[in-house]
Amino acid sequence: MHPSQHNLSGTWLGHFQYGPEYGDFAGEKVSFTITIEMLEEGQFRGTCQELEGPGLNPHPATIQGYIDGRAIHFTKEYPVDFALEDDGKTTAQNLSRKPLLIYDGEYHEAAHTFTGVWEVEVSIGPSLNNEELCIYSGNWEMSIIATQQ
Repeated sequence: MHPSQHNLSGTWLGHFQYGPEYGDFAGEKVSFTITIEMLEEGQFRGTCQELEGPGLNPHPATIQGYIDGRAIHFTKEYPVDFALEDDGKTTAQNLSRKPLLIYDGEYHEAAHTFTGVWEVEVSIGPSLNNEELCIYSGNWEMSIIATQQ
C-alpha cells in the first residue's frame, strides 16, 4: 500500500545526516521526531523536534508538505536558526532571511520508511550583485512510531 493511500497522521522517528559541506561533521546524525497532521489531497503539516546530535536546534520547527504516490516533499522552518560551530556547539544566528530546509524523499514499503535528501540555502552576506548563498545538504530517514486517527 502506498503511504498516500492511508493516513500519515502520527509521530515519526528519524534522523538527518550532515553532507560533505559540513567538513568534520559530514556523516554525523541528528535524531528527530515529526508529528504529522494530514490535510486535503495529500497535503500535510506538522512539527519537528530534534532530539540529539551535533548542532541540534532546541526549538521546534514547523513543516509543510505533500505526498504523491511514493514521493514526499516538505519544508522545515525553525523560529530561530543556529549555526554549527567547529566544536559541535551551536550559536543563534540573526539572519536577514531565515533558511528554509527542503526535504525530498521516497517511501520504501518493505521497511515502512521514508528516505531522501535535504538541502538548505543560507545567506552568508551581501555580494556585489545580491547576497551570497551557500547550499548545505545531506540525507534523511524516518519511520512511523505512533499513528493518529
